[in-house]
Amino acid sequence: MSIIKPKLSGVFFQRADLEGIIREALQEEADLKNFRFTDSFLEGVEVHTIEFQNCVFDSCQFPACSFKRIFFVDVVFEKCDLSNLDLGACIFHRVEFKNCKAVGANFTEATLRNVLFEGCNCKYINFSGATINQSIFASSDLSGGSMQEGKLKKVSFADCSLLKMELLHTPLGGIDFRTCALDGILVSGEELKGAIVTPYQACQLARLLGLIVK
Repeated sequence: MSIIKPKLSGVFFQRADLEGIIREALQEEADLKNFRFTDSFLEGVEVHTIEFQNCVFDSCQFPACSFKRIFFVDVVFEKCDLSNLDLGACIFHRVEFKNCKAVGANFTEATLRNVLFEGCNCKYINFSGATINQSIFASSDLSGGSMQEGKLKKVSFADCSLLKMELLHTPLGGIDFRTCALDGILVSGEELKGAIVTPYQACQLARLLGLIVK
């Protein structure tokens, strides 16, 4: 499956002082456009209702931060640590997360369209209530995560670990899980209707539903 990549201009203001830039933007009620942030460290900062457009975050860290209801368009996160970052109700359009650590990150009620997660450690990530459209998860670990009551459309999982992931009330029809690890996922059964799995995975899932395969 193909998705639309971030449309980056290639011309950026190089900055490391992410906190200072954000505070200036909030004071001036301005959006942040055309920035490249490298090795930035932002701790304990709450940012709401602002837009990042045509931006790159390279090797940045966001401990104890809250980024609720932010709009990200044409943005790349590379080798960033997003662990426990609160991104609830954010909108992501043409965004890439590459080789990032997002352990425990919160994407509840977020909207993702044309988004790529590649080579990411997303253990215990929370996508509950999220709407995910035309997006790819590749070579990433989502084990222990949650995607309850999610809405997925044209979503691809390739070589991902979904071990013990909660997928309750999230329809999975048409999604190909054949290259993924599904051991211990939490489903009620109806979510799996139309999902694409291998015969071995089908036996595993049958046991989760209390079936006895002979």
